[in-house]
Amino acid sequence: MNTVILIGPMDLEIKSNQQKEKTTNENLTTRQIGFTLIEIVFAVLILSISVVTLLGLQSSATARALRDREGKIAMLAARTLLSAIEKKTNPEALSRSRQGSYQEIKNLLLPDSEFQFDLSDRIPSKQTNAKLDNDFYVTLEISFIDLPKIGERALKRIDLTLYRPWELTNPIFNGVYYIPADDVGSVR
Repeated sequence: MNTVILIGPMDLEIKSNQQKEKTTNENLTTRQIGFTLIEIVFAVLILSISVVTLLGLQSSATARALRDREGKIAMLAARTLLSAIEKKTNPEALSRSRQGSYQEIKNLLLPDSEFQFDLSDRIPSKQTNAKLDNDFYVTLEISFIDLPKIGERALKRIDLTLYRPWELTNPIFNGVYYIPADDVGSVR
């Protein structure tokens, strides 16, 4: 801070010059405290881009979790059908290829059986069985394979495919199962 000793009329001029400088400095400081419109626009633009990116990541993570859950349910449904094939309650059902809803194919493979599959204990959801009954379209293709030195039609190849009913071009699950034509086989 400058100390001024007043001696005469010249001192008044120095004092007024110092007051002008002080006022100018205060005006500059006040002006520099605020933000310009351009700065605010860029700040809002950066924030909005960040929020949109985070929302996109959140939605893709949710979609992936739902797709994985659906794949898990499809895998369990396929296991149910393959277990029914091993059970061989209705060998007539495996004489030709079949297609239909999950519930139709399951009832065909296990008619009037006490051997029932309940997936609701494996996947916690109130609507698991309703989802399995209504949401999967199943194709069960049966073909026979001839094996040299064993005989014709010695091996059954079972192609099991599960689809979403509204998207029959993209399977959720696709598996191939081999069994001997007259006995229960093993998964390959």
